[in-house]
Amino acid sequence: MRNTTLCSLVLVVMMCSCVKRQTGEPAEGDASAQTSIETVEHKDSNETAQDGNEIARDSIVKEDWSDASMPEGILQTLPKTAILCDIKGSFELYKNLDIECCDEHPNQWSLWLRDKETGKVIFLIQTNNDAEPRWEEMTDANALEVPLEQIAAGDCDQVSLIPNAPGKVFVEGCPDGRNIWSYIYDFYMQRIIQLPTNEGFVDFDIQNNYIRLSHYRYYPEGGRYSVIKTFTYSGRFIGEEKYNPE
Repeated sequence: MRNTTLCSLVLVVMMCSCVKRQTGEPAEGDASAQTSIETVEHKDSNETAQDGNEIARDSIVKEDWSDASMPEGILQTLPKTAILCDIKGSFELYKNLDIECCDEHPNQWSLWLRDKETGKVIFLIQTNNDAEPRWEEMTDANALEVPLEQIAAGDCDQVSLIPNAPGKVFVEGCPDGRNIWSYIYDFYMQRIIQLPTNEGFVDFDIQNNYIRLSHYRYYPEGGRYSVIKTFTYSGRFIGEEKYNPE
């Protein structure tokens, strides 16, 4: 009788364990099943949430340009007319005037990266005089990913290696004689985003890894005013404040 009762208890436990496995629930003491579920939950919590082409989440940012390595690319010769724009770590960022245009069109520029320790040089990106700023596709919040060949940053007024973000370059220009279009280019990921602002660069918030840009709007009754919009380096909108120049 005692043995029969014990066998019955063992059978019940085994059946419960099987039911749990069939329903996807890990049985007690099943470490591999628990780890699997935790891994899935962790992965889900790190999925990139996107609304159309908008960037909704930060990418991983390294801490220092001194940790960066030269991206893969065909090694080239730096143009003799290239202008040094920025230096961080062992990297030098240059811009070069490729095509000088008439007054109706902005000049066409290219960006180049040089490792001053090895002397290696690669071509990064080139502005496009015929590119259309994709303003109609943007919201007033997060940045928009655009094709690499659609960089409407005429004259490259502001070009810099982004602090604390190895691999990321900020570039902007005024292609239409009125609005300043701003972009962040990730040369490791081969991706560029356009920030939804129209008055250009203000500063970097190095402590928080933010970029701040100016943007103008119109009052309903007429007249224009400016705000300062803050973004992460991946283009996620943080907030804005009224611009009050001193």
